Amino acid sequence: MLTALVVLGSSAAVAVTAVLAVLLWVRRRVFVTEVSGVSMLPALRQGDRMLAERANRRTVIVPRQLVVLRDPETPVLRDERDRRRPNYLVKRVAAVAGDPVPEGVPGGRGSGPRTVPDGFVAVLGDNSDHSTDSRRFGLVPVGRVVGTVLRRLEG
Repeated sequence: MLTALVVLGSSAAVAVTAVLAVLLWVRRRVFVTEVSGVSMLPALRQGDRMLAERANRRTVIVPRQLVVLRDPETPVLRDERDRRRPNYLVKRVAAVAGDPVPEGVPGGRGSGPRTVPDGFVAVLGDNSDHSTDSRRFGLVPVGRVVGTVLRRLEG
């Protein structure tokens, strides 16, 4: 690869290096995940591919936003070759810190209306009759959110 860059000349080498740097940066910032199951119908269907931005300390999570999170109940799956891979869920944020805990979701704090504590979110599937979400596993630590959905990919 280095030999090819030298042959191209210095300005072409700089351009190729810049393109590679951008591609590496993009790879670290975004990822593609696929919807599995019917929990997000009608908004998302099984097999829909989603482009998501990786979450970090500066990520702001807001209600109604679609997020990708590690499944609290089964965080790791094994594929057909017995390799481990993360098990991600795509859900909609129903409540963030300070918001009332949605009906049917265990957890929260306060003597009056229960509120979502700092560092947690409540996530729900759009298809409530067929969704494994905060109604089942409770409030989710923000650290389990691996990304925020940017858009659905076509094709």
